[in-house]
Amino acid sequence: MAAESSAPPAGRRLTAPERTAVAAASLFAFALALFRNDDLDWHWYVAVGRWIVEHRAVPHVEEFSFTAAGQPHRAEHWLGEVAFFLLFRLGGIPLLVTLKALLFAALTGTVTWWGARRAGAGPAAMLTALVMVASWDHLGLRLHAITPVFTVATLLILDRWRRRRRGLAWLVPLAALWANLHGSAPLIVVLAGAQGLACFLPRLLSGDRFDTRAKRDLSLTLLAVAAATLVNPYGWRLWQDAAQHTLSGQHHAVVREFLPLSALPAWQLFTLAGICAITLVPLVRTAPQAPPLGLLVSVISLAVLAISAQRHVPLFLWGLTIFILAVSADTTPRRLEHSPRTALAAATLLAVASVLLLTDRVYLLLQSNRRAGWSNATGVLPEQTLDAMRVLGISGPLFTTYENGALVIHRAPEHRVFIDNRYRPYISLLEDYATVAHAAPGWEQVLDRWEINALLLDPPRLSLIAALHGSPRWALAVLTGD
Repeated sequence: MAAESSAPPAGRRLTAPERTAVAAASLFAFALALFRNDDLDWHWYVAVGRWIVEHRAVPHVEEFSFTAAGQPHRAEHWLGEVAFFLLFRLGGIPLLVTLKALLFAALTGTVTWWGARRAGAGPAAMLTALVMVASWDHLGLRLHAITPVFTVATLLILDRWRRRRRGLAWLVPLAALWANLHGSAPLIVVLAGAQGLACFLPRLLSGDRFDTRAKRDLSLTLLAVAAATLVNPYGWRLWQDAAQHTLSGQHHAVVREFLPLSALPAWQLFTLAGICAITLVPLVRTAPQAPPLGLLVSVISLAVLAISAQRHVPLFLWGLTIFILAVSADTTPRRLEHSPRTALAAATLLAVASVLLLTDRVYLLLQSNRRAGWSNATGVLPEQTLDAMRVLGISGPLFTTYENGALVIHRAPEHRVFIDNRYRPYISLLEDYATVAHAAPGWEQVLDRWEINALLLDPPRLSLIAALHGSPRWALAVLTGD
């Protein structure tokens, strides 16, 4: 008599409760991404995209600051920035935030659907929802959201090829598109290279079996993928920028996302540890069978990135999710995993959470003009501040903070900024910036050296505001907002 817990085939059709769980996971991701929209990077995306459209060229030198003006600089996300500008012109912040939420919904729905056919819809839906919660800090309105999407697409293509020896060629156009939308494109070579490593290591170490033709196909594809990443306006320099992305320790004092993994809040570390612990379940059940080595090496590579900088945590989490679900497909799942009750329970829980999140958005739209809907994505300073500066005729070198610099280059392009969210043009300036931003000894000398006669500050800079208030050389010209 056949065991009742035998695994359904990976290509089976989903039942109605399972499809409901997949839809609920997508809805939860949409609601969570719509709820989390207070990011400032989009300002410089729009500003750079506007410059590219107006000049019909990509920038090769810094155009928006007086501190790094004329220095070599590349818009590594040029196509994504153009898209941001055009979409902003078409529908403003509501359109951008909605599309961002839909992107995360599509990502979550795809992974949940893929995993539902392997490990069951209930476990897959809860796992992807947990990943979305653990990625909370990275759900803002920014092009960085593209990277998990391309990472998951790459891993799914590689897993399909591992199982069926089909579809590997899709990696080449994917690499070319990635290289123009976001500067993280070299990651696709790392992921494809991990699968290549699995091809050529001794069979004893891998649960995969590769014949000579498979090795040849993967080797040629890997070369083509590497070449495709060079199909961008900056060529090989995209790789140079990627290599320098997290190497400088000075970033940590200014850019929080470059802090190491250990600096995450306790609840996020706990969630991350929980997801990692879940990995042990399919691994234990596959013993003594070896797991798919290509996916395992990919996850280890993403883990190294996540440990070095918090910005890579979502990549690691999504890669780990693909690994968990892929390993589960190679085992005999328990009956509970494909139970309609499990799927419906997961769907109900996620649907309730989604309603609560969406209700908060609707409440803000109805009750508050200041914070209505998407307005907390517009910046840390109210628009009236820039209007007041124009009325007062404030001009000349303007000290901007890392948080509000992008707002200025977008909303007040007549001003050249001291620093903004792009951080790359200002690597050599970070020490000066930190000195002023934290009102450290010598802050006035830094302002004198750069001939700054006005500062645009936001509420978190209380120590600097107090220092300026206590100096006879400075006076308050504009006070707006809270």
